[in-house]
Parts: sequence; C-alpha cells; structure tokens
Amino acid sequence: AAGPFRALQLIRLAGNKELHRIAQGGTALAQLIGSCQETLRSMNLEDTEANPEALRALAAAGPFRALETVHLKENKEAAIGLGIVLDGMVRLAPKAAARTVFHGIRACPVPIKDYVAVRLRMHLDCSIECYVMALLYIVRAIKRHPHIVTDSHSVHRLALCGLMLAAKFQDDIFYANAFYAKVGGLTLKELNRLEATMLLMLDYRLMVDPEEFKLYYTMISQAMGPKRASWSG
Repeated sequence: AAGPFRALQLIRLAGNKELHRIAQGGTALAQLIGSCQETLRSMNLEDTEANPEALRALAAAGPFRALETVHLKENKEAAIGLGIVLDGMVRLAPKAAARTVFHGIRACPVPIKDYVAVRLRMHLDCSIECYVMALLYIVRAIKRHPHIVTDSHSVHRLALCGLMLAAKFQDDIFYANAFYAKVGGLTLKELNRLEATMLLMLDYRLMVDPEEFKLYYTMISQAMGPKRASWSG
C-alpha cells in the first residue's frame, strides 16, 4: 500500500529476527528475493527481470547485503536523474536574476550533477523518494515565489535544502542540521536560515500526493532515458 519504493526501504531497514533467521538458509533467502521481483519489475528500472544467476549471487551475499545492493543501485539512478534535471533548470535560468537568500557570492565549482549524485548521495543516504520530493519542493517553491531562480549560484543550496527537508519528512533515518551543513559546505547558521526560508516559501506544505509524486518521478526517470520513463506504482 505504501508503494514499491517505500516497501523496499522498509524491508531494507527492518533488521528484525525474521531476516536473521532467513540469513541462515540460502533457499529461503532466494525465495525472499524472488518475492520482491514483481515490486522491482514495477519500477521499470534496469536489470529487474528475473535472473537466476543474479539471484544466486545476491543470495550468497546474505539478505541485508542483497537488499542493500538493490537499494543503492536505484538510489544512485534517482540521484543522477535529479542532478540532470537541476542541471537543465540551470541552463534555462535567466542570466540576470535577482539575488535571493539561496544565492552564494560565487558559483559552486562542483557541477550540480556531481554535487547531487556523488557528494550528497554518498553522505546523506537518502531514500529514492527523497530525490523525487526534493525536486517537487524546489518547483513548488518557485511556483509560489517566481523570483526564486535555479541558477549556478543558487541550485546547490536549493538541492541540499530540498533533500534535507524530504529526508526529515519521509525517511526513518535522518541527521542533525550540523551534519547536513558540513556535507553541503555551509555553516550551520546559513543552513538553518535556508531551511526556515524554504519552509515559509512552501507554507510548511511537505505532503506529496500520489499524482504529484508520479509526475516528478517520471520527470527524473525521463532524464535517465526512455527505458526508465514509465510508472507502474
């Protein structure tokens, strides 16, 4: 009922005695992974077709490692997709935009695609949903406040703030603002200010309905290529 992404996240984070018991038997583990095939296939992402050799390789690694492997692969694709979309928004931004609280003095030397797909993904370990919701929050804020522009001086702060809010709202595990600030290359005071500003811009509306999620998931999927552009959730 929670959707395929949330379902997989809950399985991965469960860590209960039942999964420890399953770890003792390779056959039981293979059955567990097999039961996830329809969920994985519904994501319409790469390499989700049933593959006995791949299942055996995952089974040999143990249940936690097997499910983590699936999570990390799709997490990476979502991060890359978000980076590509944000990079496209930067390219379309007007050259002479008004400065906002999200603008830095200088443009960040790290391309936004690398900032999201490498730095933020590796350190924050957000769920797939967070990348979709971060994009939604950024666009929602821009629609409510058209003076906000995603250019090379602001996009990194918008991405960090959007992911942080999404993680706090969506994920079971998130971090203190001091950690997000360190990862993002900001001071704690600056990040706190950005967070408060974005919440006000969003009117504290962080809830995402299924149709909204589907729309922005599709946007990120299409950025990754046509093979990932459909939705079955």
